[in-house]
Amino acid sequence: MVVGKFADVWQPSKGAGSSTRVNSSQKWAVSAADMGAIGGAGGGAVELRPDGSFTAELTVDKAALDAKATAESLRNYGIYTYAGSGASVAAYETATPITFTRRSAWRSSSRSRAA
Repeated sequence: MVVGKFADVWQPSKGAGSSTRVNSSQKWAVSAADMGAIGGAGGGAVELRPDGSFTAELTVDKAALDAKATAESLRNYGIYTYAGSGASVAAYETATPITFTRRSAWRSSSRSRAA
């Protein structure tokens, strides 16, 4: 799974190449027995439990994505999952959009009255 900035058509199962997918944070959900092959948790491995669930923490950084994903076709921010190592499995391809908003300035003023 990755935090990425992808093209409209990004899915390997639709023939999209890797240039349609740029990410700034990535984890690999694999069985516990295979985590060492990726380098363990330090290499980005997270345990894929027998029921198909996993828990991962990704870093969302718009500036990092924008710096890496400069092609005009890359315009969709999101959390994506897809099969690794060049595999093409449509059932593993998911996209959860992310929308960034500008932070608005918040001001507070207070006055104290002299007694």
